[in-house]
Amino acid sequence: MNLNISNTLNQGINAQNNGQFQEAAKLYRIVLSSEPNNSDAYHNLGIISLVYLKIDEALINFKNAIVNNPKIDQFWISYIQTLIKNNDLQKAKKSLKKARQKGIPKTILYKLNEQIISKIQKPSPSEFGMNNILSAFNSENYNDAERLSILMLKQYPSHPFAWKVLSAIFRNKGEFDKAIEAHQKNIEIDPQDYEGYNNFAITLKEIGQFTGAIENYQYAIKLKPDYAEAHNHLGILLTELGNLEDAEICFISAINSQKDFFEAHNNLGLVQEKKLNFEDAEISFLNALKINPKYITAYNNLAFNSKEQGNLEGCINNFISAIKIDKANLQSFYNLSLVLKEGLDFKKGNSDLESIIIQLLILKTIVRPIDISKTAINLLKGKEDIKKVIEFLKSKNLSKNLFEALNIISKNELLLELMKSCPIQDLEFENIFKEIRFLILKNIDDLVEKSDIYIFCEALALQCFINEYIYNTSNVEDNYIDRLKNNIEKKLAESIIPEIIELQCLASYQPLNEISWQSMFEVPKELEYLFSIQIYDGEKEKELAKNIKCLNKISNKISQKVKEQYEENPYPRWFSTELTYRPLSIMEFIKKAELKTTNKYLKNIKNPKILIAGCGTGQHSILTASRFKNCTVTAIDISKNSLAYAKRKSEELGIKNVEYFQADILDLKNTFSDFDIIESAGVLHHLEDPIAGWSSLKSILKPGGIMKIGLYSQLARKNIFLNKKEIKEMQLLPNSLEIKSFRNMIINSEKEHHRKLIESPDFFSLSEVRDLLFHVQEHTFTIPAIREILSSLGLIFCGFDNPRIKNLFKSKFSENSDIYDLDLWNKLENSDNFIFSGMYQFWCQKV
Repeated sequence: MNLNISNTLNQGINAQNNGQFQEAAKLYRIVLSSEPNNSDAYHNLGIISLVYLKIDEALINFKNAIVNNPKIDQFWISYIQTLIKNNDLQKAKKSLKKARQKGIPKTILYKLNEQIISKIQKPSPSEFGMNNILSAFNSENYNDAERLSILMLKQYPSHPFAWKVLSAIFRNKGEFDKAIEAHQKNIEIDPQDYEGYNNFAITLKEIGQFTGAIENYQYAIKLKPDYAEAHNHLGILLTELGNLEDAEICFISAINSQKDFFEAHNNLGLVQEKKLNFEDAEISFLNALKINPKYITAYNNLAFNSKEQGNLEGCINNFISAIKIDKANLQSFYNLSLVLKEGLDFKKGNSDLESIIIQLLILKTIVRPIDISKTAINLLKGKEDIKKVIEFLKSKNLSKNLFEALNIISKNELLLELMKSCPIQDLEFENIFKEIRFLILKNIDDLVEKSDIYIFCEALALQCFINEYIYNTSNVEDNYIDRLKNNIEKKLAESIIPEIIELQCLASYQPLNEISWQSMFEVPKELEYLFSIQIYDGEKEKELAKNIKCLNKISNKISQKVKEQYEENPYPRWFSTELTYRPLSIMEFIKKAELKTTNKYLKNIKNPKILIAGCGTGQHSILTASRFKNCTVTAIDISKNSLAYAKRKSEELGIKNVEYFQADILDLKNTFSDFDIIESAGVLHHLEDPIAGWSSLKSILKPGGIMKIGLYSQLARKNIFLNKKEIKEMQLLPNSLEIKSFRNMIINSEKEHHRKLIESPDFFSLSEVRDLLFHVQEHTFTIPAIREILSSLGLIFCGFDNPRIKNLFKSKFSENSDIYDLDLWNKLENSDNFIFSGMYQFWCQKV
């Protein structure tokens, strides 16, 4: 053998020892191309073939090794053992005789013969039969896989294969007792089956038997010290249990056992990140990507790691890389949305990010558009052309540059999509839309032929419909609106179809479902979507409302007034929302939400029964219905119009596990019973007696069940009180005209409590402003008061719901501080009154 061939062979052996099997195989083939009789290269290729379960290919390589050098013991051992494992016993016997003739030592021949005898005494199923079972299992056709496995057991009761498959089938079907029995049978038949112990550990972990899981992982590793998969699984479990030091050792062992184990590199990075070793974690994630450049999970983790290190650009770019690899992978979109919710600021535009936010909005179920709108608006304002439109507004030159502004906006897909998705929470854009709306109205006769602005006019009409026509109008503008309406009515009376832009313009001032003539002509294609939103959806809701059952008479006078408010203004109006595409069990949810509960009752719930008390227009009930595995949701509200909206949206989104009823929370005791979970956010503080309502909910919660409550904070609403006081002094009524008038006064005010109000996300739609400032009934609470109420009702505080607020707590107090200590939370709120500016939202458990 020449020196170059020898070096190449050694390189292949090193690569193989390091788990780089493909590289090793490539090097062995280079050796064989130069030296076709190299028996070592053939043998090592055979070993690699076995790694990839290519039995026939392995046998050919082992045979070539023997042909070229029949005196090497290991070549015969590898060849004959592979024949035995493949159940080709006759060929194994013949090969054993040939090995004896070639002078292979008797001790080796004796051991191989014992293996053949053992196989003969314990016949094995055919490879074809085993592959049939695996094919059914891998296709998730568990019933067929189970049936075939049971048939195999009747023929081969002492063979472990069928038991091993059955254990996995039963685990995947959630039949854990059967799974455990199958694992035990498999191990009893083959006590040296390290995979069997690893699989048993996986099942034990899934049912919470962590000690048993750890013991089985460790025994698998004892049988096979370089068993990378068991090291990795044990590391994952130890990470979840908080044992980061030992977890890190496990992942390093997995990597040492299999150098190209990219999942282990990624998991090592996660542990290092938990230990706040962000730079080491970054290296581990990059190592995973070096091995597998299309490993989306590592890109996602690298993105979060970049964010922790203050590298926002790197964070966004890594999410973008993940999404580009697989646009169908919703996890990457969801993870990016978590970052976008933080209201990021941008110095300049980012076309890739714009494109992905557009996809998020079009997908409609990954994130609530309102939650990422601040980031989207900031991104838009970083674009030079949008800056130009804003400058037109500021310099009072928008009228002179109307067509240029319309051209810029009509070409901006992100802005158009955002306008069609949620209220735009920005006064500069609001003023641009208001002025352009009036300019279109005033010059409508000159714009009839401008079909290129239809796309903007549709988006503007939808934006105004979403915000419930919150923009105020002048007397002059009102005159133009009347003139437009009269012109349209005149055309219809003469059987003339109004111009598309005329209808779009009118729809930006009032909903088309309020006028009687909308059904008097065939709808042009350009208006189909606008009509479906502003007319047909409302008609469907009226039909749905007829079939919504009222469970009790709304007799309380305050409840009647609240009902009247929400019948007039169903709250909130929304087009898209967030769904959970990976539902959780109750125990998984409790762990993720960091809730402190007594789990004796909760851990046995497989099909949770949930009540949403005060579901409004359905976002809450729909999200909850998608969040919990195998749940059924009952959703109640005092407003039938809100319920009809919720039911329509549920049907649109394909949510089938929610049932809607009209009811007053104060009168539920004789209506429902035995809920595992009750959620009521932003409702109790609008009752005449919030404690009575809370007590009513508690009475229908099972002992051990959990409840989510949302209540207004007295400290956080100090500015709201000042505004409500003004409303009372001005004797304003909660109608559209006076709500818009008061809002316009706030916009033009420099008073601090007014400026604070403009920062509220509830300032940009009519129903939200009414709910915020003009509500007929409102109570506020403090943390000490909540603690007293919990005690009096026999409820235990389990934790606040908002991750951002919990992270703030952790940053303010020491690592050993109790996050469930309400005294500490009270201290935190007193140091920053606006922490709970939305609401206190927390979980509690019935004792």
